[in-house]
Amino acid sequence: MLRSALLILALAVSQPSPAQEGTIRIVLGFPAGASSDLLTRLLADQMRAALEQAVIVENRTGAGGQIANEAVKNLKTDKGAMMAAALDEGKGYVLNAAAGNISLVDLRSHQVVQTLPGGKGAMACEFTADKKTAWVSAGGEDALLAIDTQAHKEIARVKIEGEPHGLALSKDGKRAYVVLRKKNQLAIFDTGQKKVVKTASLGKRPDMVVLSPDGRTLYVTSRDEDKFLVVDAGTLTVRKAVDTGKEPHGVEVR
Repeated sequence: MLRSALLILALAVSQPSPAQEGTIRIVLGFPAGASSDLLTRLLADQMRAALEQAVIVENRTGAGGQIANEAVKNLKTDKGAMMAAALDEGKGYVLNAAAGNISLVDLRSHQVVQTLPGGKGAMACEFTADKKTAWVSAGGEDALLAIDTQAHKEIARVKIEGEPHGLALSKDGKRAYVVLRKKNQLAIFDTGQKKVVKTASLGKRPDMVVLSPDGRTLYVTSRDEDKFLVVDAGTLTVRKAVDTGKEPHGVEVR
């Protein structure tokens, strides 16, 4: 049975080398033995048979899937990295960053059933609480995309300069908190008005963002400052900057 929570996977086709010609690496942000791990390994088995190529599953756990994300980001790929987000109904969106499109995948048959435009340089996907809408940050297009998850059609594309990267959605779905990496800013995006209503300068190369369960606090990694920022979700004021290790990237709260 699929998890009701958002399922994050990361996949990449590795650069062919003399030792591993055509090897496909699937980088998974969940531990071995988890339901998502078992599903992925079933998919890998079918890929080996269908493609007649070596398929390797790597478990890179931690930081809410961001360690896996970073592993894919740092791979030298010839086909382009892919990110995926799964719905409860057994379907998932694969954000094809290099191809600039989004694949709808049936997780039971392991088949792509539809391809949507958009998604170049996509890094994050967040579902509204009712799972009817997905918001995607597409940094390569300087845009936020909204997808109707029932019709599986793009319903909005909003231009936001500054390379939208990390993305967190409020519980009511009315606000999206978006990291603009190139501008060193954090933005509040009104999903109803479909526009940015507030921005604030924040850190140096801010990266990922998550929202606290009560919706009052944002947690942001400031990569080039080696800091973890605690931010007021209403005012975007930094409450505290915590020194961390070198180049903090992923962040998760419970």
